[in-house]
Amino acid sequence: MAFELSSDITTATISFQITMNGSDAVVQIPIGFDDELKRNYVLHICMAPFVGAVQSEFELTFFISIYDEKMDAFLAPLWCGKELRNFIPEAPHIARIRIALLTAIEAMISKLSPQHVRVFTYQANLPKKALRKFNLIATLFHHKGYRCGEGDPYHGRRIWMFEKK
Repeated sequence: MAFELSSDITTATISFQITMNGSDAVVQIPIGFDDELKRNYVLHICMAPFVGAVQSEFELTFFISIYDEKMDAFLAPLWCGKELRNFIPEAPHIARIRIALLTAIEAMISKLSPQHVRVFTYQANLPKKALRKFNLIATLFHHKGYRCGEGDPYHGRRIWMFEKK
């Protein structure tokens, strides 16, 4: 058996909770499992104050963790779609995970109402296809009443900045 989506993200309403840890907001969504490999996949999204910045300036991060039951350990986190496709190759599954990500980010924006948010690519020199989710995130912020801008790439890494209007 290959990767199977979790029921948490296959229904019309995606199930999750925002956990507050001080001013950090964290969402963890079980996105799937692989019974054959004995692995569980979890989408992690965090919006936390940007280190060294004013209190109303946040950084948005997200990645997927894989817990391997056979090894009783977490594998290296997955930060980009290219890595993810090695574990979850089906495009419809990736699309549902992207919807879960955007749904959680929208809920975090509504809950925290941050004045400024930044998001960075973890890896450098990503192809245009890999940047699609970041452009969707920018569109989401725009629809939530933020001015959106993209900074100049820094050693191939990209940055998006959002400021509440």
